[in-house]
Amino acid sequence: MEFGAPSGGGYFKPAAHKDNLILVTKVYGIDQHYDTFKKDNVDRARVDVHDLTLGETYAGAYMTHVGLVNSIRDMRPGRPVLARVGQVDTGKGNPAWTLVRAKDGDADKARAFLAANPEYAPAATGAAGKGSDDEPPF
Repeated sequence: MEFGAPSGGGYFKPAAHKDNLILVTKVYGIDQHYDTFKKDNVDRARVDVHDLTLGETYAGAYMTHVGLVNSIRDMRPGRPVLARVGQVDTGKGNPAWTLVRAKDGDADKARAFLAANPEYAPAATGAAGKGSDDEPPF
């Protein structure tokens, strides 16, 4: 299987990845930016995210939907997030984008991706139980 070249920056648009398996391997940081639609400051995360369903990588992309940002807010170094892009009912008429638990067998796809793309594999943290170069934490 071949993978596309990483895209530089841009925005990760969840509608284009609905129900797809994604792997977030790095969070560069979370800041705030002005959202012209909401007319307010909102959180956005800059991440490396890999859509394992489509075989696409987005390096340094922004995630802006609150459910997505909150799903990766506590991501620890060496512990990538493996999930599917989904939606939840907000009770306000518009479902919110979020990351939902990966399905059985999804971890094997992520391990295969990391084995084929070691530049995205989690780095060892030096602390027991916090990740290693040899085995992803899922």
